[in-house]
Amino acid sequence: MSGRDVVRAMRENVELNKPARRGPSLDMVLSFIALATVICCAWVAIDKFLLSGPHPPQQPSARMALAEHPVWEEADDTSCTRWVRKARAEDNPDDFPLANPAITGGGYVALTANLACRASVKVARLCDAEQKAELVALVKDYMSRRDIISLGLEVQGAPMKVMGSMVGGEVAFGSSVYDMTMQETLAYMDFHHQRVATSLRALATGGILSSDDFSFHGFGVPETLAKIFDGVAVTKPACG
Repeated sequence: MSGRDVVRAMRENVELNKPARRGPSLDMVLSFIALATVICCAWVAIDKFLLSGPHPPQQPSARMALAEHPVWEEADDTSCTRWVRKARAEDNPDDFPLANPAITGGGYVALTANLACRASVKVARLCDAEQKAELVALVKDYMSRRDIISLGLEVQGAPMKVMGSMVGGEVAFGSSVYDMTMQETLAYMDFHHQRVATSLRALATGGILSSDDFSFHGFGVPETLAKIFDGVAVTKPACG
């Protein structure tokens, strides 16, 4: 037998004497399953224990968080309705006979009276940023409506002015009448606008409002609003 045959025989003998490989026994599998089950149950128990423990107090709702400030209520709406009725009762369009009846019909009076009321009732609520922002939005809406009406009156009379200067006569007379109507309408609006301006200036003296609250995306404060707060100083801080 050659040396190569001897080596081959030795290798075959070793392979024959090797113990056969066996997979994990049933006992090992069952033990592993039992251990995994115990671990899962332990985690579930710990999780339930933590969840059943004391919790930090829940964050209050936005309105509950404002408990230190008054809030606007239905009774306040009723109060403002009385303001509007009183303003309409005291209004005397006959003082502005040439004013546009669409403006003097009561709608503009109601608009100014309602806004003045909301700026004057429960002033302390405006120390809260959210409620102050609501009022600022109302003021901006009112001023936008006022500017649109003023612009509309001017635009409506512009063609008549041009034709009056070119043709003269009755057209020019009609243009001058319209100009008087427009000026008296604006005067009527200014008269009732004063109740809004007065209420906003009162808030400014309390440090609640300022012209900066009406700055428009870095373009500054509209002139009509800037005039309201011009020269007003904080004399009685209302928010501490």
